Amino acid sequence: MKKINIIILVLLFIITSGCLSCSYNTKDPKEDFQVEKTAYISNMDNLNELKSFKKDLDEFKDFSYKFFEIWKAHIENTAEMLERFNSQDISIIEKERYAKELEKKYSDFRTRIEILQPPEVALDAYSLALDAIDQRILFFNSFHEGTDINRLLDIEYEAYVLEERFWQELDEVYDKFILEANRLGLTDDDEYLVTNQ
Repeated sequence: MKKINIIILVLLFIITSGCLSCSYNTKDPKEDFQVEKTAYISNMDNLNELKSFKKDLDEFKDFSYKFFEIWKAHIENTAEMLERFNSQDISIIEKERYAKELEKKYSDFRTRIEILQPPEVALDAYSLALDAIDQRILFFNSFHEGTDINRLLDIEYEAYVLEERFWQELDEVYDKFILEANRLGLTDDDEYLVTNQ
């Protein structure tokens, strides 16, 4: 019986000391609520950032897909003609005929590209692409009009520079998306993966 009384006393001591420590908790319950509220707001901010990132990325992917489908069709449509135009085995009259045809192909290409609506992140690259196409159109128009070789070389060089700037700008857009994905803690396994197409 003595053992039972000792056990009961020990249990009462443990229970009361636990309750006493609870009653001496001076922490304001509002503090817990504020911590939870802050965590909730932070999670909502992260969710909003993620949604915004996904929206921007989806818009860019959609634009890129359409843009490069048109680009690919243009290349397939003009590659052989460009090869013939650049051949030294054809006469100047044939080159002029190819220049007229290529000017029309590039004009059609520009018309198809300019109806696209680029997302804000791709505006600079899009503008550079249009400028490069304009230079190609100018080159072929100038060629069949008999412009001197030095002017043609200048036009060709400007087209090349614009195309290079286009690719650099596009790389910067991809880099921005990759940096933002990393900042948001996204990995290659996430659905938000950014890849060069």
